[in-house]
Amino acid sequence: MNEVGPESTCGVDLYWLPLGAGDAPAVVRWSGRIFEAIVAGAARRERCDLYHTALEVRLDGVRFTIEMGPVWEGRAHGRDVVCQGPVGSRLLGRLRLFRYQVRRWRDGTIPDVDEAVDSPVRLSSDRPRARALLDLVDAFPNSTWGRDEQGTGEMWNSNSLTSWLLAGSGHDLTNLRPPEGGPAEIRVETVKSGRTAATARATLWQNDKPCLDTLTTAGELANEPPEFEGLKMPSLPPPEECEGRANAPFPVAILDHVDVRIDPATSPAQPNGNPVIRGWLAFHDGADHDAMALPLAVDVMPPTIFHLKKYGWAPTVELTFLLRGLPASGWLAFQADATNLADGWFDENATIWDSTGRLVAQSRQLALVGRSK
Repeated sequence: MNEVGPESTCGVDLYWLPLGAGDAPAVVRWSGRIFEAIVAGAARRERCDLYHTALEVRLDGVRFTIEMGPVWEGRAHGRDVVCQGPVGSRLLGRLRLFRYQVRRWRDGTIPDVDEAVDSPVRLSSDRPRARALLDLVDAFPNSTWGRDEQGTGEMWNSNSLTSWLLAGSGHDLTNLRPPEGGPAEIRVETVKSGRTAATARATLWQNDKPCLDTLTTAGELANEPPEFEGLKMPSLPPPEECEGRANAPFPVAILDHVDVRIDPATSPAQPNGNPVIRGWLAFHDGADHDAMALPLAVDVMPPTIFHLKKYGWAPTVELTFLLRGLPASGWLAFQADATNLADGWFDENATIWDSTGRLVAQSRQLALVGRSK
């Protein structure tokens, strides 16, 4: 669970773009790699992946892109260009080739956004911070790119623009980190092995730190009809009469692959104070659901607390998933509900039925309430 409010016409999203992505000149990639190799060698540390960042801001439904780029790209003009600054030195900045520009581009595009990594990252979903960030662009200091004229201990570059705007507009950057590429290790430990079920622990490690921990209990799935069903599949309008999430006014990457249709009676676009969401889901490419698709199915819907007007990033802290049967072909029906919201924490239960009405998966998770104000 990691989303923003469905009726959010205001918000700030961050994009991580690999340095030199797309059609950027090779000198951009190689100069960055050489610089990083020198710095990493001097500091006796591993080399890091390098990223350029850009922001996308929505204010009352109007979208702006904010980024720093070379003047000679000519991507934005007029009022979309807020200021220019020199590259390398003030003297070189007299030449167009050695100047950058800061863009606040209405309905603009981020170059090579298709190559962005772990993006977008929603940082806020409220109007005051979106407005403050857009206004702050006018005050950005046009220091020399590649120098440390501000005394920050780092060279002035495109990421300086992003961090300066986010910090100045009141965003919490405590847990914001660039994505980590490179190798990772999965360590598996058998906890218990019995005649009916076996339990194993799998931990994902990277840079000598555990990143994800799972405990799995597995056995043979007979897939026989249930002897008792206490929770029947709810009555739902057909998928074509439900609200598709593909036109959501905020980016959710998983929706490029999964077609989620929400029952209009439970749509969080119209908060009703009852944290329940129902609907249908299927893969866009028409693929049938299997056992491995069901863990995705229990967490693909918006957070139910949107009905309580609690918007923002809602990170899952713990999730328990139960596989109860193999799904038949066709749409999957879902119902998610929350039972308790307190002290910044909430629980959420999800139930999945296949096209025959059989219950095939359940989950319960504990998550943090989003930070948006």
